[in-house]
Amino acid sequence: MRIRSTMCAVALATALLATPSVAQVVDFGKYPDLKGQWSRPFEGSPNNWIRLGGQPPLTPEYQKIWDGIKADLEAGGPGNWPSTFCVHQGMPAMMSIYSPAEFIVMPDVTWVLINHNDDMYRRIFTDGRPWPEDAEPTFAGYSIGKWVDEDGDGKYDVLEVETRFLKNPRGYDTTGIPFHSDGKTVIKERIYLDKADRNILWNEITVIDNALTRPFPRNSAPTAIPILVRPGNTKCARSTTLMCASARKTIISALMAS
Repeated sequence: MRIRSTMCAVALATALLATPSVAQVVDFGKYPDLKGQWSRPFEGSPNNWIRLGGQPPLTPEYQKIWDGIKADLEAGGPGNWPSTFCVHQGMPAMMSIYSPAEFIVMPDVTWVLINHNDDMYRRIFTDGRPWPEDAEPTFAGYSIGKWVDEDGDGKYDVLEVETRFLKNPRGYDTTGIPFHSDGKTVIKERIYLDKADRNILWNEITVIDNALTRPFPRNSAPTAIPILVRPGNTKCARSTTLMCASARKTIISALMAS
């Protein structure tokens, strides 16, 4: 569900374009329209990795760890969910959009702003940069993306993203599926608007991790629930207004430091 917050999006874009580092003529018409506030449909639980991806293909060592996590949950314990303690749930869980999100698309970077656990955000760099040799691990990781024109019409259809340098603890969802302790997780995404309904946004996510015996995709085929949807006429909540103000400050500070 997307709640249109045009004023917020325009204010953010205006602030970004006003900074010297991005002062340029930009043809935004070639990018998909991701403006506004996105949230999950009410009938769609964000705790959906097993429902959409099946049972995790864990190694015997990490299957045993997960069995212990599930036993703790059944006994009333916190299990393995960082958000229980107001800790950033990290990637890939944050992209299940437990709270409203907004995408700010610029030529060199796409921002994902999420109103949950102290206004989390991601930067997806699309400026063609190489991977850094050594980046500080974070819960959201370091993301490099590439816009793809799949049908050759001169407009971008898909944002392909790879994320590395991820910090533990993180989650898939509240079931507590564990990640390997070596911190070498790689997450790949394909983010795109539904061709039939431009108010539906899909995100195909695949996790590559040494706790798994193979890559673990979350199935977001059209037979599954959409990742995000948006209606057109609902007013922005006060929490979203606060998110926009916080995000604007974060983005400007980051650009000024770059």
